[in-house]
Amino acid sequence: VIQNQKSPKEVIKSLQDLTQYEIDASALIGQCVQNLNNETLKSKLQTVKNEFEKNIGDLSALVKKFGGSIPPYDKDFKGYFMTGYAAMRGAFSDKGALNALHTNLK
Repeated sequence: VIQNQKSPKEVIKSLQDLTQYEIDASALIGQCVQNLNNETLKSKLQTVKNEFEKNIGDLSALVKKFGGSIPPYDKDFKGYFMTGYAAMRGAFSDKGALNALHTNLK
């Protein structure tokens, strides 16, 4: 029987990548929240952002458990472009901010 089990280094790398994705997404949602005028939308997105923050904590604990280093809580190169795009689109309307959020999270 052949097992397709990943090596510990591959598991750590995957967890680090997922953690970085969650960090970028959290920053993106935070940028979108700053651009919104509608308080109901802000509140709902803040709930989503809190979920990303919880995921970051959970994934960081797993990375540490497997002996890896936790990614710094900062956007990576891609994250800066995503938040910049969200800021630019969100400067004009709530719809623009939400469209930018949708595009970047895909």
